[in-house]
Amino acid sequence: MGTDWTVGVDAYGTWSYTGHAAAFASRSFALPSGLRFATEAAVVMRSDGMVALDPWGQAYGLDVSGPDLRIGASLGRGIDIMSGGWATAASSMTFGDVQSQKFELTLGVSPSKWSKVYGQLQGTHNTWGQIWRAETVAGLKISDSHEFLLSFNAPFGEGETRIGLQLWQTF
Repeated sequence: MGTDWTVGVDAYGTWSYTGHAAAFASRSFALPSGLRFATEAAVVMRSDGMVALDPWGQAYGLDVSGPDLRIGASLGRGIDIMSGGWATAASSMTFGDVQSQKFELTLGVSPSKWSKVYGQLQGTHNTWGQIWRAETVAGLKISDSHEFLLSFNAPFGEGETRIGLQLWQTF
């Protein structure tokens, strides 16, 4: 598809059976002054935990939402540091059973051609309120087309801490 397109799937879950899965596609465009602008569309499914399936509470199942639509945009720029760096600001809105808005600021660096580290500030606002989170990610390039990422995501205030493992495929 070229370097202007990204297609992927992302997902997370917690011990309380909450989480989400999304299939997404994004396209980036070069702007003057080294800036890049990207748009994204995704189909998202969400689990709000376990619910009783019978009136006696003997059988339980996941409370899974119908498909939601997420639309977003981002603006970023490369930074001439080490083997490369970047800074981005992104915003998205999800439409469906629960509407939500998300905002992210990211600052990253590649200490070598086979590694990267980045930090992210994330803000989400939805029906249940607002939450701010910080995420750190360390990644290793394990082949020409694969990256392994380990992430740690913690809330400011109440909320669950998340640890993530991801495998990215470059096309």
